[in-house]
Amino acid sequence: MNSLSIMAKLGSDTHSKLAILLQQNHLLSSDKIPKSGAIIDATISYCIELAYNALMERVGTDGMPNCILPPETKKAERLYAIYQRARTLKDGGMKLTGVAACMTQERYPTADDLYASSAIKHMKVTRWTANDVKYVLNTDELNSLMRVLNGRRQRKPSRKCESTTS
Repeated sequence: MNSLSIMAKLGSDTHSKLAILLQQNHLLSSDKIPKSGAIIDATISYCIELAYNALMERVGTDGMPNCILPPETKKAERLYAIYQRARTLKDGGMKLTGVAACMTQERYPTADDLYASSAIKHMKVTRWTANDVKYVLNTDELNSLMRVLNGRRQRKPSRKCESTTS
């Protein structure tokens, strides 16, 4: 069971803006802008979270999915991707123990692993439990950890996208 896929056609203006976001946030040169892949996925997800959160501020959240803080650091981006993967598996009908087994098999770090001070590339993979899945799917806990991870200093520049709404 993979992530959900969409195909999008962008106008030249929107594509130019996407290219600027990618250049600024992922330090890509203008001749290396990909048309698909993890960087595009992360950037589009980030912008959707910003737009969704702004909309919920205006219209209210009654009956709507909870807002998630957009990731601004590498570890927060990783946590966001982990949340999305676990949520997709759970919403696809998988039980918590099944989601935990998939997350372990796919070598995702747990939230505790991400909270640790070691760099992502030096993390050892931890075996996931049903409690780890419950924690990551709890949007209050997720947002709390996102706040911490977003506030940490980075070794390299992180991706930031300013919201155009006030």
